[in-house]
Amino acid sequence: MTKPISIRVALKTDHDFILSLSQDLANVAELSWHSDNTVQKMQHEYMLEVLINAPEPNTTLIAEQIGTSLGFNSRM
Repeated sequence: MTKPISIRVALKTDHDFILSLSQDLANVAELSWHSDNTVQKMQHEYMLEVLINAPEPNTTLIAEQIGTSLGFNSRM
């Protein structure tokens, strides 16, 4: 039987998990006119900005299953 997935508001303690996904997100950006390093740096800086300085209303949600974070969504 599949365990349920829950959605909750992200906490500051989730920031490391969210930032750990930066490389994966940069890899699927398909911005071939930029170097991989440039795309990774931009993605990481953008994610930091969203987590730290996003204007209200901003919601970042975490999907988790049995206490394990699976992914996130941030909406401004």
